[in-house]
Amino acid sequence: PGKLTLTEKSGMEKHFVLKNVHKYDMKLVEYDTEQLFHFKRLKNARYDLSEKEKIVSGQWAEVNPTDGASVIARVNFEDGQFTRYYVDRYDKRISSNANPNFVNAVGNWKIEDDVLILEYAAGFKDLWDKTTETERWNIKQLDFRNFLLTKENTRLKMQFKRKREK
Repeated sequence: PGKLTLTEKSGMEKHFVLKNVHKYDMKLVEYDTEQLFHFKRLKNARYDLSEKEKIVSGQWAEVNPTDGASVIARVNFEDGQFTRYYVDRYDKRISSNANPNFVNAVGNWKIEDDVLILEYAAGFKDLWDKTTETERWNIKQLDFRNFLLTKENTRLKMQFKRKREK
């Protein structure tokens, strides 16, 4: 109890001491180096989504909040994970699908009350260079076609639109 051993494919073992264990995250300290590791559980279909999370689930076009029309990116929210895609400079239609070759960010998301929480890895050089970032956005509007967020104590806004389903 309180200890974890991981075996790599090469057969090498690493020993950890459990520092904190919660429902969605766990902190471990490597026994030899005393390095701290923070693990976050990825939400998936095993977890029930709230009504707001069900509305958010799916593909959205992130649009410029100033004009509400210029597409900045495409974002796919599914089962507690999100993927943000760059937009091809010639394809600015809200109805376009995301290009899997243009991934910009990947992470976890959830909604608590009227707050969207995004957790993602930042840093792009290598695994050791990455840090976990958490952003909290207040939900100002949410329906099946429009999703407007503001960041507390700032003027930052994010706006999403979804194509009309036939």
